Amino acid sequence: MKSCRGRLLRLPVVLAGFAAAVLCCHGQATATPFQNLDFESAFESSVVPSTPTLVPASEALPDWTNNNYDPGYVFYDSMSLGSVAITIHDGLHIGGGDFYPIQGQYTVLLQGQWGGTPAAYISQVGDIPATANSLLFMSDLDGNDLTVSLNGTVIPMSVYSVGSTVNPNYGPIITYIGDIRAFSGQQNVTMQFTTTTNNLDNFADLDNIQFSATVVPEPSSLMLVAIGLLLLAGYSCHRRNDATKIR
Repeated sequence: MKSCRGRLLRLPVVLAGFAAAVLCCHGQATATPFQNLDFESAFESSVVPSTPTLVPASEALPDWTNNNYDPGYVFYDSMSLGSVAITIHDGLHIGGGDFYPIQGQYTVLLQGQWGGTPAAYISQVGDIPATANSLLFMSDLDGNDLTVSLNGTVIPMSVYSVGSTVNPNYGPIITYIGDIRAFSGQQNVTMQFTTTTNNLDNFADLDNIQFSATVVPEPSSLMLVAIGLLLLAGYSCHRRNDATKIR
């Protein structure tokens, strides 16, 4: 009788533990991580067009929402003549601004309306990893022509590293980083990349978006990195000039 009474007393504790486990599993099962952050899922279920054209956004940019001027479509290897446009480029048809992929096979170009407004954007809703301290992305145009926001809050971005040049018409690939610790572990967050309205042409490319555990360096550290990169570029240029004189 005593043993039975003990089991009954422990029953609420057992049930509470079981309920917590079920809720935990349910939360994991319904987690919605961000998808297609490098844009490599383009045309996975369809044939890649043989010429620059308009293509369904569901094929070219699955998981992303955009405001291309033609709803439901985006450009492939092309650009608009001044209207808001979203383009996915793979470099197979060099034209429409001579854009090359800056990472992998596909890169996205956001083109705001000529003159600055309205801006162009792509967005997606998902969960921020609990371990994420920062958000990074690549661009070989001016990444400062993109505004990054989470649930409408603008995330200040700064230069994290400078890589090689893949497009002879533009600069080196720059990786930008922003502090997102305030959003770590949050669910159903709207992440949006929007062209700024502070320049006339109003376009920027975007690739290889990542959530990282890296903590954003202090501004002084980033300044030292920038100065080091400038000195390295100057030194390389000086060596090339010397080599030219020798020859």
